[in-house]
Amino acid sequence: MHETGIAMEVLRLARETAEREGARRIVRLKVVVGRWSGVEPETLRFALETLREGEMLGSAAVEIEVREAEFECGGCGTRFGASGYFDPCPRCGQEGAELVAGDELLLKELDVEDA
Repeated sequence: MHETGIAMEVLRLARETAEREGARRIVRLKVVVGRWSGVEPETLRFALETLREGEMLGSAAVEIEVREAEFECGGCGTRFGASGYFDPCPRCGQEGAELVAGDELLLKELDVEDA
């Protein structure tokens, strides 16, 4: 379950960012998980909620935003959602579009209380 390691790193980054900005406590953290990132969103949520500890993170609310895959056609530039790399462009029919969103994993937002 690699989500545990990912959760540990997300919490470390959140803590370091909050401390650097002089925050006393993290109230909420929001993570974006792309559908094609290889990370199971609910498993990550469980790991984040289980591993948060201490005054800084112990009661932080965890939000997970799942981002669907988005492709861009190399032929006509149309952006579209698809279930696979070889789904044809809905506009021109070309296959093999480039994945431009949906494989990301990022700490998007932190809400904090100041010291």
